[in-house]
Amino acid sequence: MKRSFARVSALFLFAITYCLHVLAQAPVVKQTVIEVPFEFIHGSIVVQATLNGHGPFWMLLDTGADPSIVEIGAAKSVVLKTAASGQQGSGGGTGDNLAYETSLPLVQLGGLTASNVDALAMDLSKLSSPLGRPISGVLGYSLLKTRIVQIDYPSRRVRFFTSAPSCAGAARPHSPRCTTLSFRYQDDILASGVTVDGKPVTTNVDTGSNSNFQLTPAAVNKLGLSEDVARAHASSSVGFNGSLKNREGTVRNVRVGTISVNSEEVTELIRELALVCEDTPIVSILNRLGYRTGKGNTWTEKRVQHVRHTNGFPACPPPDQRLWITMQQAAAALRVSEMVVRRLIAQKILPAKQIVKFAPG
Repeated sequence: MKRSFARVSALFLFAITYCLHVLAQAPVVKQTVIEVPFEFIHGSIVVQATLNGHGPFWMLLDTGADPSIVEIGAAKSVVLKTAASGQQGSGGGTGDNLAYETSLPLVQLGGLTASNVDALAMDLSKLSSPLGRPISGVLGYSLLKTRIVQIDYPSRRVRFFTSAPSCAGAARPHSPRCTTLSFRYQDDILASGVTVDGKPVTTNVDTGSNSNFQLTPAAVNKLGLSEDVARAHASSSVGFNGSLKNREGTVRNVRVGTISVNSEEVTELIRELALVCEDTPIVSILNRLGYRTGKGNTWTEKRVQHVRHTNGFPACPPPDQRLWITMQQAAAALRVSEMVVRRLIAQKILPAKQIVKFAPG
């Protein structure tokens, strides 16, 4: 629940594992999968779970929460033992919200059963209103840390595996739809192998962050986006401790391993330019405007063609089939000078638009 700058929708596969010491001759464990449906509401993963046999309760699945959290009212209803005194809870928001240490003796999430899950008891009423239902808890790292988890956003399914799946089953290992990142746990799940506008950043894999790609103030400074942030649209979001202020905008590219996502601005620009320009002038325009690919490279015809093909944008049609023509072509067709064409445009006699600076007029 920090600053949001570019939307990135993908199937994130992450493995949360622990070390096992096994004999060399140990039998291979058969892969089993537990699948749990979820609802995706305002960027939050919402599941149903039971606590100590009571429920079901609506709970969030949040990799950024450690430990898990139970709403104070729910803790009382399932007779949990909580600490006598509380401390200010961390998380989004600026309000006061005391957290009391407790433990969840039994959690059942679909076919998954977990025992003695560390937790905090907190007031979660500020989360319930925007999600349109009472939220009784947050299942976080204390539940996930010994498990291998796959979050399938398109299918709205969470899967728990006995052994880690890999990209080997994809059409091509490390294809654009499958990638592998290494991570470490240091209060958050910190993954490497991510770049923003071609610059490497350390990324927190947090499923409770409103579905947006978010940048910390340190990352904003590193990427040279301070002026953009100052001009960005102000918004607010809700965390465990109440509301907090954000700034919203876009970055040109986010690359997660081998998965590269250009901002809608770049993709839309290529689509519009392809209506009137062949790939060669598109390359020149993008480079003159300072746009770069996900790896920080300058644009080439092959890279423009890849964006067109990936998004289904056709190549520029022949001149006689184009809906728009350049100012030079208009002057030639009307048998007048470009100055006359400019005058007709200024007088709004001739409709015209320039898609972007350096693009044909």
